[in-house]
Parts: sequence; structure tokens; C-alpha cells
Amino acid sequence: MRHIRRLAAAIVVAFVVIATQPPTPAYAYVESYASYNGGTFRRAPDDAPLMRQQIQYVWCVASATQAWVDYVRLVGGVNSRPQQSDMWWWFDQVAGAWAPGYNTDWITRGGGGTGWPSFSYFRRYHNVSKDDGADPYTAAWAIHYNANNVGVANSYHINVYANGSVKTGYDYATHGIAWTLAYFQEPVGVIIGDGGHMVLVTYVNTDVSPLSNFWANINYFYYRDPLIYEGVYPYTSNKVIAYYSSWGTSGGAFNEYGYNAGVSATAPNCAPNDSNCRDEARTGYYIGWAWWGRWVTIERDLSGTNPDEVYHITW
Repeated sequence: MRHIRRLAAAIVVAFVVIATQPPTPAYAYVESYASYNGGTFRRAPDDAPLMRQQIQYVWCVASATQAWVDYVRLVGGVNSRPQQSDMWWWFDQVAGAWAPGYNTDWITRGGGGTGWPSFSYFRRYHNVSKDDGADPYTAAWAIHYNANNVGVANSYHINVYANGSVKTGYDYATHGIAWTLAYFQEPVGVIIGDGGHMVLVTYVNTDVSPLSNFWANINYFYYRDPLIYEGVYPYTSNKVIAYYSSWGTSGGAFNEYGYNAGVSATAPNCAPNDSNCRDEARTGYYIGWAWWGRWVTIERDLSGTNPDEVYHITW
């Protein structure tokens, strides 16, 4: 009996000690995301997914801008969703100072070991050079024009981040993505895979808000990938996690733009004397370095101007 009493007393003492210990601090983090419809990335009018898988092998920009335009219009109170074919058609229309047709060769992509049917088409009307990568200029104009033409007065530009003496292009670009996502609460377009693919970043997890500290420690992002089937409800199969520590080098890496004829290429593809290049990439401010060898995003901003000016950012 004395043994039982001692044991009971010990349990009581242990409970008192545990109860009086300070609580273990919880892991602190801040979430910033595209907040429309509770951040579900679904359409409120019909609960359908904002992003549908791209229909053709080369339609990643068509799928991404379809979702992005739909998102921006819905936030602005306009329920008018474009089709991917609408976006693909729009890429061949005149828009901006770089509009005159360039390098519109007839080419075939897909087929073979890609897992996609072959698809033949004319190179995109706005393309800066004979690369096969995702064209940032087309993407920036697509979201800018198709928001503004229904009365949603937003501004979008290509942001080109380069290595500097203080920060790498990857450091600056990822923190730029985080800040823009936190401030505008809408997707950010990101060119990944050596420049060959476009995705929409919709979420970032940081230690503090990027709005209070631009250089907040980033834990990870989520992005929506148009190459991946969205799956059944709640349509999250295309949501990909990208850890800050590894996204620059692994998987669908967010790395420097350098893509030509379906393979990585060294920069600049647009050499100053290369007739494949548009004049904007061969002369003047952008000579030889429109975005080759750099980290590329399409971001909303407060400029109030159209996407003709490319923002080059380094520190």
C-alpha cells in the first residue's frame, strides 16, 4: 500500500512540474497566396478548376494564361473564361511594340518519346528569337491585354533577374515572386525548365510576411503546372510543391532561361548579329540579353503601363 501511495505522489508531482513548464513555441510561418475563392484555385461560379491541363504539347502558356485571365476577371467581377484555343489564337495578334511578325516558321513538336501527339504550327507571332521556350513577351501581353479589355485595369511586366554582387538571380527572383504574391494575392507566372515551360505560382510559405521583410526566409512554394492533369475534385493533382532550397536545381527547376530546339542552350541565343533575333534583342537596350541566361517571371505591378518595357533586376 505504501508503494502505491508513493507512486501516486510521484505522478502528482510529475503532473505539477509538467503543467508549470512554459509551452514549447510553435513553428512560426506566414502563408501568402492567390486568395480568390479562399485560395482553392477553383472558380466560385461553378466550382470548376481555374487551370485545366494544356491541350497540346506546346500550349503551356495558353493553359497558364487561360487560368490567370480567368482568375483576374473573376476577381474583377467579370465571369468570362477564355478557351485555351482563344489564348493560342491571341498570341498571333498584334499587340505592343514588338508585334510585327518574326520567325514564324512552320514547325512540328511533340510526338516520339514525349508522350504527346505531334503538333504542327507556325512559330508564335511575338517570339523574340528562334527559341522554342515559353515566350515571356507573349505571356505578359496576354494577361495584360485580356484583363484590361474587360475593364480590369491591372499592369503586368516581364521581370528578368540576373546575378548581382549581393544576391543571385535565383535569390532575388524567388523573393520577388513571394512579395508580389503577398501584395496582390494573385498568381505569378514563372518560366522554368531552362525556359521551356510556364507555371503559375499560387502560394508561398515564409517565416515572416514578405511585405514586412522582402528577404523573408522562404520555406516553399506551390505552383500549378499545366502539363499535369488537374484530377477530380478538388482539382489539386496539378499542385506542385517547390522547396526554396532545391527549386533552382531539381525537378522542374526555376533556373536561367536558355532553350532552343527542345534542348538547353547557352546564352545568348540572340547574338547581336543573329538574323533570327528581333531588332529589340539585337540593338539598343536589350542587345544580346533580353532574358537569356536569366531568371524570368511575369508579375503584376503598380506601374500603370503596358508590358513593352522589360524590367531587368539585379543587386
